[in-house]
Amino acid sequence: MVDYAPTHLQDLLTLLYETARSSGFSASREKFKHDVIKHIDFTADIIRILEDDRGRVLGCYRCSRRPREAEYTDAAYLFDIAVHRDYRGRGYGRKLFDDMFHVLRRSGYRRLYSSSRRENEAAASLHAASGFDIVRESELWIEWQKLL
Repeated sequence: MVDYAPTHLQDLLTLLYETARSSGFSASREKFKHDVIKHIDFTADIIRILEDDRGRVLGCYRCSRRPREAEYTDAAYLFDIAVHRDYRGRGYGRKLFDDMFHVLRRSGYRRLYSSSRRENEAAASLHAASGFDIVRESELWIEWQKLL
């Protein structure tokens, strides 16, 4: 697992786009990339990349303070977690979560929030298996919390 570097940007955007598409996102690749870049804070967000031994991006995650504007908070929000479709079901999602929990604890965070679309069964399963609790549900979304 490595920290994000600018050389990862295109692989990161491609992975996030493919993951969003598989979850029902229907906008164009260019609109998606524009929106993602607009919302990433490359100086404050925690972005970690899972690479293989040849430097191929297999997965990633991105979290930030919650709320982002806070000078200090012990809460973080998980914006993205993704595993390349060819590598799903091999424990990489769990590896990403384990690294995330370690990095967040080391950085002083005590709570992690996340949300997933209700129909995204893979996300729900991964959240539940990683120790998240459901804090709110709607027709479209499940909101999760994990105490670190």
